Amino acid sequence: MIILLDKALHSYALPLMGVAVVIWLVAFVTWFRDRKKRGPFTGPVYDVSPLFLKSLLAFAAIICVLLAGSQAVVIAARKEVWPILQGRNYQVKVRANGHVNLDDLKNALAKIAEGSAHHSHPTTSYCVELTSDHQSLRLVLKRDSQNLHEYWVFYPKYYATKLNEVGRVFTGALDGAMPVK
Repeated sequence: MIILLDKALHSYALPLMGVAVVIWLVAFVTWFRDRKKRGPFTGPVYDVSPLFLKSLLAFAAIICVLLAGSQAVVIAARKEVWPILQGRNYQVKVRANGHVNLDDLKNALAKIAEGSAHHSHPTTSYCVELTSDHQSLRLVLKRDSQNLHEYWVFYPKYYATKLNEVGRVFTGALDGAMPVK
């Protein structure tokens, strides 16, 4: 189910955003036309045309559906990834040159949590493969631009979680490593 939602969002997000922009333009033109007809301010602000309100609501609905759908995929991905990381019954491989402290990395991944935004962005990327008897999991850890021990965790299985993190971890396990392209 979540894969279908993710693929639908990926396929239809851009066209839906285009429709939303066109609807917003209709709302703006309607508002401007109505304002021009009325002349200078003549009454309450809520005195607007029904077409303006419908257009504005349609625009907001499209944007809300896209954001909610994307967030639903991220939440489902977290529910998929987090139990595996808590189990610690897996082997870790990192595509990097240099020293990687795998035990520290495994401990950090077990403490994955939702991160709060602090006006930074992800930088250097490390591909991390987790393998257990039953499954394998590929994650991408991206170092934070401000806190060098903070890593944004992405789950590239879904389109939505290639761009939106599923959590953040804090570790010095990758300090001596350079990522392999």
